[in-house]
Amino acid sequence: MTSYRTLITLAACGLLATASHAQRKTIGIAEIQTNDAVEANAQSNGYLDSLNLVRQSLKDQVITALNQTRKFEIVARTDLDSVMKEMDLQNSGLVTSPQANEVAAAEYLLDIDIDSFQDYKEEAEFKNIGKAAKTRIIRFSVIAKIYDLTQGGKLIESVSVQRNERKMEKVNDFVQGDGELSDVLMRDISASIAQEVSNKVADRIFPPRVIAISDDQATINRGEGTGIAVGQIWKAYALGEEMIDFDTGENLGREETEVGTIEITQVLPKFAKGKVLADFGIERGQVSRPYQPQQ
Repeated sequence: MTSYRTLITLAACGLLATASHAQRKTIGIAEIQTNDAVEANAQSNGYLDSLNLVRQSLKDQVITALNQTRKFEIVARTDLDSVMKEMDLQNSGLVTSPQANEVAAAEYLLDIDIDSFQDYKEEAEFKNIGKAAKTRIIRFSVIAKIYDLTQGGKLIESVSVQRNERKMEKVNDFVQGDGELSDVLMRDISASIAQEVSNKVADRIFPPRVIAISDDQATINRGEGTGIAVGQIWKAYALGEEMIDFDTGENLGREETEVGTIEITQVLPKFAKGKVLADFGIERGQVSRPYQPQQ
């Protein structure tokens, strides 16, 4: 069930979203939240400031990463309390469908929760040489949920993204005090998580596709920063009829038939090229995904 906070954000997005380009989708970004246990743990262990910094950094990085996909119009609201006072959710009707408002509403909502965060230091002393080394360790994970607001706030994707990073200072002479390591590590982790979340959102709403096919070469509309890399094996799929669950009436997506195999040979800023290894009917416009061998 869509949470109350999600409904509030949905309504806020509906009020202020601007008309999107025809080829783009409009997406709202909820304020990034942490659960009580994560916040309490950060408070008791003395890294609440780090948690707050990484939370704000993540929000900014997600907005930047989604903008860089060139596929979305972004609706980001931070003043939800004011929005709640401005409207009556019981009677506004804005929480039922984006089309309920005269202005264009968000079609999707991205809701991110920090479900784990640790920031601590390890020190090692080398007494025989009078030196010490300090390592900062950050463990960080989020749950990103994508809601389709054109279907009444239906959850269409939920993904977990995790990072475990260590940064060691060079070995120094013993010094008094506990000098803080640079916060660059946290920002780098936030950027990495934001990029992966952005890629997941783009891939769910705009599946990668073959945009050109010529002889033994295929071009896919994924470029630098989207996770595609030289040497990866991708599969191409022809889409069939929509599949409807007879019991619930839910649309389960379209039937897919594998029609080819592509090895990525070049990644450019906006697209990637690959060598066709197998072709059973690859055509322009077909969906393509990286091959995931079954474990």
